[in-house]
Amino acid sequence: SKMSFLKGKKVAATTQETETEKSAEEASASAKEEFNFEKEFEAFSKLATAKNDEYFDLCDANGDGVISKAEFTACNREYNHLIHKKFKGGKNAKQFKKLDVDSNGTLDKEEFR
Repeated sequence: SKMSFLKGKKVAATTQETETEKSAEEASASAKEEFNFEKEFEAFSKLATAKNDEYFDLCDANGDGVISKAEFTACNREYNHLIHKKFKGGKNAKQFKKLDVDSNGTLDKEEFR
């Protein structure tokens, strides 16, 4: 009769929905495997540190392993475009003071990071 025909359609639709849900779950699990946030963040951090170290080396004009206030100001004037206006204009002295955690008048790589 008609009822048995409809029951068959309902079962087929339910089976199709379950298979679709399984496919979505499998795709989600696959995407999670492909994108590991911690791994990606670690890679980004290493790149950022490397870029920061390169910028530090550019700023350390005399190569003594630290950046003086004069080197910091000159470097920001010269290479400001590399750091997206991070230390814009007359803020050099304030930024330097903020970064110079040990207040010794120079920045080492750790302070610069």
